[in-house]
Amino acid sequence: MPEVLLTSIALLALALLVGPLAWRTGRLAVAALVGLIAVLAGALFRGAVVPGDALHLAGYVDLAPELSLLVAWGAFAALVRAAGRPWLPRGVPPMVVAVLSGALLGELGAAAMLGAAATSRAAAARLVMAATGGALLGRAGDPALAVIGDRLGADVWMLAPVGLVCAMLAWPMRGDLALSEPPTPAEEPARAPPISKALTGVALVVGVAAQVPSLALPALAAGALALLALGARRLRHSDPSVFVHTVALAATAVVLVAAGAPALVAYGLEEIQHSSPGLIRPALAAGGWLAAMGLDSGAAGLLAAATLDRAQSLQVEGAALCVATGAAVGGAAPLVVAGALRSGWRLMLVQGALAVALVAWVL
Repeated sequence: MPEVLLTSIALLALALLVGPLAWRTGRLAVAALVGLIAVLAGALFRGAVVPGDALHLAGYVDLAPELSLLVAWGAFAALVRAAGRPWLPRGVPPMVVAVLSGALLGELGAAAMLGAAATSRAAAARLVMAATGGALLGRAGDPALAVIGDRLGADVWMLAPVGLVCAMLAWPMRGDLALSEPPTPAEEPARAPPISKALTGVALVVGVAAQVPSLALPALAAGALALLALGARRLRHSDPSVFVHTVALAATAVVLVAAGAPALVAYGLEEIQHSSPGLIRPALAAGGWLAAMGLDSGAAGLLAAATLDRAQSLQVEGAALCVATGAAVGGAAPLVVAGALRSGWRLMLVQGALAVALVAWVL
């Protein structure tokens, strides 16, 4: 037993170093792959994972549907920029643009689009942080919410006020969105290219369909294929690092689950519940946030889902909502994708701390 605990702790600590590595280099894909290789090598060396089973871990730990969902989510986010900018009515405020982009395109897809359209890095930080708040309005906007899925049930709608508060903290200003040549659809709708209107349609269909957990995977997969078709001539503008980052960190989380990290976390949470019941909800939210700060939102969602499934004696109302909130608001990937980490990291920390406090206080 001590050997298993030490192995789980060591691998979990090693995995949480992925986030700081990505923040310093800005190379999401490289950092995620390095983290995956390091954690997998450590698990194989310690005997926590058998070499012959390494390719089938997702099925063994019962996370294959969640992993497939993250693969589709990563592909959708990576292809958004290749499909162009969505059509928007004239005169829409940047705040509304950012919130709707996060809700319909996902936080990474919105970050890629808004980062390219921002007038400065500070403007990009405000737009992206507002988009991450908007991502909490829908199940598919944030990968953690998509992965945790039906474990949230109807409680997912309680995240809407948290998302709006996070977006209001960022509050993009009028001059934050840049004009482009030819004029953007928001400026001259009559000259909006059909591809932009098609992107808006795809985003709406995916965003609405994904509200039903059983439809999230087919909706995201079909949306990724539609974006691939729309952006076939502009694939050089896609961001494959987003896809590699999402999939590599998801695989890292699967290795951690196979090595027993969720069981270790579940044991710790159950101990907190028995000894200090009043601290369990803040602990759940803070734990999800910490995991997302190291592994980003999608992988944190996988760990959270596995932990909830294994914490048999954790009888806490709103437990899934608490940990999902922490995982959803954490992670620096959107800022890194937009090239605005230096300008937005303080706002990111404030948003995370406020969201964790709100959920812990309300529940």
